Amino acid sequence: MKKLANLKPGAYFFYGGVQWVVLENNDKIGATLSIAAEPVFNRAFDEENRNDWRVSSLRRELNGPFFDALIAEGANRAAFLDWESDLTADDGMTDYGTATDKIALLSDGLYRKYRQYIPLVDDWCWTLTPWTCNPSYSCNVRYVNSSGAMDWYGAYYGNGGARPLCYLESSIFVSVPYEDETADPRADMIEEARDAVLEVLSGYNVKWIRFIRFSCDQIPQIEAIERAAELLEGYGKKPYNLFIYLLVTKDVENAAYRVERLKRLKGISIYAQAERNDRKGIIPNALQKEFAQRFVYGRCYLKESWEEYLTRHKEKRLQI
Repeated sequence: MKKLANLKPGAYFFYGGVQWVVLENNDKIGATLSIAAEPVFNRAFDEENRNDWRVSSLRRELNGPFFDALIAEGANRAAFLDWESDLTADDGMTDYGTATDKIALLSDGLYRKYRQYIPLVDDWCWTLTPWTCNPSYSCNVRYVNSSGAMDWYGAYYGNGGARPLCYLESSIFVSVPYEDETADPRADMIEEARDAVLEVLSGYNVKWIRFIRFSCDQIPQIEAIERAAELLEGYGKKPYNLFIYLLVTKDVENAAYRVERLKRLKGISIYAQAERNDRKGIIPNALQKEFAQRFVYGRCYLKESWEEYLTRHKEKRLQI
């Protein structure tokens, strides 16, 4: 068990029988914004085909039977704080105002803000953002498809995924993967053995290889790398002895976040590879190549962020 406040954005945890992903910790009020790692079920946004979250049948189910099921699975009802959702439509109309819930959905604005932490799933999932509040089109709702792109659909379609969003007290204790009762029972023994081996090696004049290599293809791997770096430093291996292979998918912003986190380990070496799989038809685009070959291989990441790099090069292109 771990205190929720100690988990970083992108970390997975279990609470109330559901696996969640941390999106943001608000230290000022002691709350953590989290989203279900996968859809908990498929439903219509509203059985009467209305795109107004305030009267949505999905809202009633999430804050009724679903919320009750979380409590029945051991969650503390008081740990779920009120969350106010902005119901501004995709076209900017604000007729629906806001809604306050214990359980909500992402708006399209929140999806863009936290996209780097939200794992893609093999399903399309509702947001609570209406396409418009215009009565002539008041049935269309924004959704996220399995590729991560956004579109709209009629509210009455019953096969949309529901990924609950909640605001939890950060002081609660939650289960994290591999630390609950289903964990590998050898985990503690393996950790003790690892520490014992490192302790024995520290007493010898061991010649380490020049670089200790890791791969970091997903955000959840970062925490393990940081922990490994901390352990190795305790035995004389500095971050500049670490070499990280980084896979760059079409979600380049995800790769940029991994680089920003990893470069906090001062002196670490990063090698980026744009994802390519000819057999599956996966071909890297120009932006992936530029990130891997110029931004990372060219060592630009050491002095600026990806966003700063793009801004700088945009200005250069405008001058040409």
